[in-house]
Amino acid sequence: MNEKLKQYFANASNFWKSRSKKQKTIFLSSLALIVLLASVITFFATRTKMEPLYSNLSPEEVGSIKQDLDSRGVKYEITDGGTTIMVPSDSVDSLKVDLAAEGLPKTG
Repeated sequence: MNEKLKQYFANASNFWKSRSKKQKTIFLSSLALIVLLASVITFFATRTKMEPLYSNLSPEEVGSIKQDLDSRGVKYEITDGGTTIMVPSDSVDSLKVDLAAEGLPKTG
């Protein structure tokens, strides 16, 4: 087994040494491009799409809703100068119903 592994690395080394500088550059550039594309695709495929849960809220309402979301373990973002709460798009409807049952927000 060890001998086969040594032979494999020797063949790979000979193959690499037999390539021209241009071929090596093209190979490494292509490899870097593939890694970059895979990273970009992974980033966009796994990114959570956020949508407004409520907007034009008072600071008190934002605080109450934030506290409730924290206790539920829901990921959120506060935007628009602290007046809008953004949550994952697949959670908006159920959170609105749950928060309404608790009387949140107080206005609107």
